[in-house]
Amino acid sequence: MNVLTRRTMSTAVVCVLVVLLLAMAAVSVMAAGTFYWTTIRDNTTSGNLNALTASDVDHVWGVASNNPPTGTNIFRTANASSATPLWTEDNIGGAYLSGIFALDNTHVWASGGNAGGTGDNTSAIYCWNSAGSSWDRQNNNSTAYQFNGAAALSSTQAWVCGNDAGTPNKGRIERRGL
Repeated sequence: MNVLTRRTMSTAVVCVLVVLLLAMAAVSVMAAGTFYWTTIRDNTTSGNLNALTASDVDHVWGVASNNPPTGTNIFRTANASSATPLWTEDNIGGAYLSGIFALDNTHVWASGGNAGGTGDNTSAIYCWNSAGSSWDRQNNNSTAYQFNGAAALSSTQAWVCGNDAGTPNKGRIERRGL
């Protein structure tokens, strides 16, 4: 082998080693810092955190139900990406809400049941009223179902799902009508 060929091969080997070392370093950095979880809220009320939804990086809503009939706290923040988000809570008395869905910052639905008093648990669907900063009930104890989840494609196309209290339990999906 002549001197030029040896130098070319040596340079190629060094280049390959440098590329491999850089790739290993990049993988190590990505594995160490890509995914991590940080607590941004500890539940300040008793009960279970049942569901969470977000419409963007800052707007987050959740439902935390106490033992009935004290109700559900729906909590929300408009600065979830900050180190210390400011949370606001609304109590929905006599309701046990276990589902929540945000289409955007003004169209948010929470679903569950009334769970208050005696008799059958009847369904409960609430919608966020951003103009009044309140939760408006959208149904009037229409069915003996406990709704557990919600989804929406637009402000007029929304669904909730859940189960009845019968034996055996039967699932149900309701669609929002105008």
